[in-house]
Amino acid sequence: MIRITFWTAFFLVLLRVCIGWHFFFEGVSKVKSAYLGKSVANEKPFSSETYFRESESWLGKKLKPMLLGDPDKELAEKLTPVEGAFPPSLASEWDAYEAGFKSHFALNEAQTAEADKLLENHKAHFVKWVDGDDGIDPKTKQPKRYLLKVKRKAPGNNPGGDFEEEITVARRTKELLKKSDEVKAQYAKFIEMGKDVDGASLRTLKGDVTAIRTELQKELDDQTKKLKDDLAKLLDPRIAGYVTKVESKNEIDTLNEMLTPMSDGKNPLAKLWNDYAAFVKDFSPGLSEGQKVDVDLRLKAAIERFDRWLAGKDMFTGEALPMNEVAEWKALYENASKPDPKLAKAKTPEEIAAEQKLLVGRMQAELKNQTDALRTEIGKTLGDDRSKGYVPPLTEYYYGFIPKWKPIEYMDWTTRWFLAVIGSMLMAGLFTRSSCFLAAGFLLMTNLIQPSVPWLPTAPNNEGNYLFINKNMIEMMALLALMTTRSGVWAGLDSIIVYVFGRRKTA
Repeated sequence: MIRITFWTAFFLVLLRVCIGWHFFFEGVSKVKSAYLGKSVANEKPFSSETYFRESESWLGKKLKPMLLGDPDKELAEKLTPVEGAFPPSLASEWDAYEAGFKSHFALNEAQTAEADKLLENHKAHFVKWVDGDDGIDPKTKQPKRYLLKVKRKAPGNNPGGDFEEEITVARRTKELLKKSDEVKAQYAKFIEMGKDVDGASLRTLKGDVTAIRTELQKELDDQTKKLKDDLAKLLDPRIAGYVTKVESKNEIDTLNEMLTPMSDGKNPLAKLWNDYAAFVKDFSPGLSEGQKVDVDLRLKAAIERFDRWLAGKDMFTGEALPMNEVAEWKALYENASKPDPKLAKAKTPEEIAAEQKLLVGRMQAELKNQTDALRTEIGKTLGDDRSKGYVPPLTEYYYGFIPKWKPIEYMDWTTRWFLAVIGSMLMAGLFTRSSCFLAAGFLLMTNLIQPSVPWLPTAPNNEGNYLFINKNMIEMMALLALMTTRSGVWAGLDSIIVYVFGRRKTA
């Protein structure tokens, strides 16, 4: 019978706690990054997408299609019109967003028709934009070309001969697919040869693919954002709270009307502020009745501050100020059209118009600042998307409680919580043998997905150099060794379980 010393047991328990802490802290960091954001976790939200994307092992190739698909191919499909028609894969996204926009913001018939028209116009423009046609320049009335500037290396690796080439989005998309196929061919060559025959070339190719994918994704996101912005304009001025012109009046007439007391009920800016407050109450998620009352009170206080500022009083105390900003502005605007005795000759009409335009812009900026302050104060409950007139991403659910995520999102959720829970169980010594077995199985999966073999490049973010045996495998062996011991009984919650249930069995 093999016996162990006290110190052997002590260090086995310490090893279990250290491994548990490693798992627990990894899991908690990933949970923070996913739920609390970059400001708290100081890192990007955790995602295993890159880890699986870079895997070229047998298991990795089996899992990638199920978890990720082919990101390069999917992006190319969204940027490639089919027989001159809008790409079907992108059409499903844009159609779903427009339908959600109409439903979420409860558009009326006129707004719904305008939204449908905007969507069709953006689709028609997208098909031309891919081939470099960006419409008509409003200044020159000439056709505009939309071309990407791509840096090219000169033959012979001469840095002095590097140049920029302008190409269409369609051609850049073909380059992405070509280089993506080259990466796959390079991996196949490594596996066939049984060693990394040209890792530097592969890294360069992968860097090119990542750069092109990022560039094209940004271009696609910009086009989607333009659609969202144009749809959001259907809600203006309700979400803006301010416009420079109302109804059929020009800017100066609108401005003069806005520089009247809001309490009189004739100031158009007051209506805009009231409409914005109603928008906040209508579309802020989960806003209680008490919070709606608070929005009205804050709006009322902002209107009182505006009227005090208009009367030349301190906005917060109501005390008279030595200078009335609004009265001074009105005097300056009126005097702009009068002859200036300090000048040798009278101002030309162009000079008068330029001076008045400058003054109008200054006062418009002041009113916009006050409106933005109001929106910041009462619009916090809207969230970033609704405050811009965007439809917030809505999560669908299976059976009312299971979210409809992408497969990679389920994998990420499982990974971060598995690490946190298993780590805490190892530290506490709860169900220790089962916890060691599950943790070792997790590490085995990571080794099979990104093995340290000579015919595959080093895994991303990997420290050190390994051949077959890496740190994950060493930790896995330590867990399997711990699984054969009673470390949870020596120091852990397993001792309580054994005490309670062991006594019953003995009795």
